[in-house]
Amino acid sequence: MNYFEFLEIPVSYYLDESQLLQVYLQKQSRLHPDANDHSSNQSGSALLNAAYKTLLDPLKRAEHFLQVKNVNVEEAFPDVVMKTFEWQESYSALTSLKGKKAFQENLKNQMQVMLESLGKNEGNIEKFSKILSQLRFVSSFLEKISDDVYSGD
Repeated sequence: MNYFEFLEIPVSYYLDESQLLQVYLQKQSRLHPDANDHSSNQSGSALLNAAYKTLLDPLKRAEHFLQVKNVNVEEAFPDVVMKTFEWQESYSALTSLKGKKAFQENLKNQMQVMLESLGKNEGNIEKFSKILSQLRFVSSFLEKISDDVYSGD
């Protein structure tokens, strides 16, 4: 399902979140089961919620954007694999909690820069895909190491 098409908004990574919310609320008022007695609207409302949640989340939106463009979001880029391996090695070499927290903050900052660069590179699908690939790893890696970092407090 193309959520951009379903919400009748342009296929673009860069979205105005307030406009997305406005479209969501308008459609929800028409589809919500409490507002209608049509049982078919229940599935439309569920689809609307899924579309909104997907397009609101920057990583999920990027994945959906590439899927709409018929790009394999699971493609592995050798340079991304090497970079992620380097991050894992660097982190595993850290022994102090302070060093681990600094490493995590650095990755969060890099992730923010990568999120911003997605919008700038939506016209270059290969570069967009590489950035998304890195973002997916960073997000997953940060999730894994957050327990390690904060369990030491």
